[in-house]
Amino acid sequence: MYSGKQITKAGRNFLSDEIMSDPELFSKTLDVLSYWRSCHTEPLENALKRLRQTVKGIDKNALYAKRLKRYPSIQLKLRRFPEMSLKNMQDVGGCRVIVANSKKVEQVVRSLRTKPEFKSMGTSVRHKDYIKTPKLDGYRSYHIIGNFPDNANRTFRIEVQIRTKIQHYWATALEIIDLFTNQSLKTNQGKKAWSDFFVEISTQYAAMDDIHLFSNLDNTKKLKLYLSRLVENKGLASGCLDVVKMSRKLKVIEKLNAFANSLQIVDQALKDIKVSGYILIKIDLDEHLLNYEIYEESDSKEAEFKYTQAEKESADKKKSIMVALVYTDHVNEIKQAYPNFFADSSQFIELLNIIHDAEELFKSRAQSKLFLEKILVPANFQNYIS
Repeated sequence: MYSGKQITKAGRNFLSDEIMSDPELFSKTLDVLSYWRSCHTEPLENALKRLRQTVKGIDKNALYAKRLKRYPSIQLKLRRFPEMSLKNMQDVGGCRVIVANSKKVEQVVRSLRTKPEFKSMGTSVRHKDYIKTPKLDGYRSYHIIGNFPDNANRTFRIEVQIRTKIQHYWATALEIIDLFTNQSLKTNQGKKAWSDFFVEISTQYAAMDDIHLFSNLDNTKKLKLYLSRLVENKGLASGCLDVVKMSRKLKVIEKLNAFANSLQIVDQALKDIKVSGYILIKIDLDEHLLNYEIYEESDSKEAEFKYTQAEKESADKKKSIMVALVYTDHVNEIKQAYPNFFADSSQFIELLNIIHDAEELFKSRAQSKLFLEKILVPANFQNYIS
């Protein structure tokens, strides 16, 4: 067990450039961090239970996941916000729910905000609405911080993220690009061309997300309704053309497909495992190789220990290895909850192709007229393309 002062000191150690060149200091610091993360395990499970109770009557097909924050992410956040201490970081433990659409996000948020765990000092709710006010990189989701106890009745802060399927596709595609191109678009430290692309396509996806039951429609209806939004909003239409231009220049679809095809998954048996549990993921970015180990929920302590050991190994600068410990209700759904770790951007690409199709219709009046005849885009679109 480590004291609050030792935990705070460990956080300060991560601010030092020397830590990565001092294996002993790094190992000791990571041991403290591992202890502090493990303190969040039971509160995190309690948060996930509360989340399930809240969401089950709103979206029976919602997807749930939880994770303990990776040490590189903790280190990066402490360096970005040097006034923050490790002990006060609010998202060391985090859980997520992915629901069908924006309306269901709003329903979940309204319900959670009434729960006592999400009250601070009995009145205020700590939250960040990145849907109404997206992050600079285009990220959209709703975050809310709750206080949850462990078995010793100590209280820990847990971050809950509520996002739509489309917001999830966007976020995981960005993480795939970060992972395979060695960027940090999530912290606004990536290449401008990629940053501009994700900001602009976030706006296009938000317009799709605003369409009633969009994810349930076939692609022809999705295109029709998306086009109707472009007709109503010339700024959105201009953004559509920009997205396609940037997509072609960056070869987004080709690169995302290449990343997915290059990643060799050692064992494909995940789809057959229906129990809940932890998955320790190891990705060798040099070899494009993914390994994983599965732990039952009752083996959380062992999973966390192996996680820490793997993190120590991944700190070797001669290797390019990413490790993560994640949890899901059903192990066979892990690719849905964390597609970024499997380089799976298929749903993101499907929506991007709709944007490409819309751009083609704008470019060719003949095709647009044919499209009008076939699926009855609103009449004012005829005036827009003339």
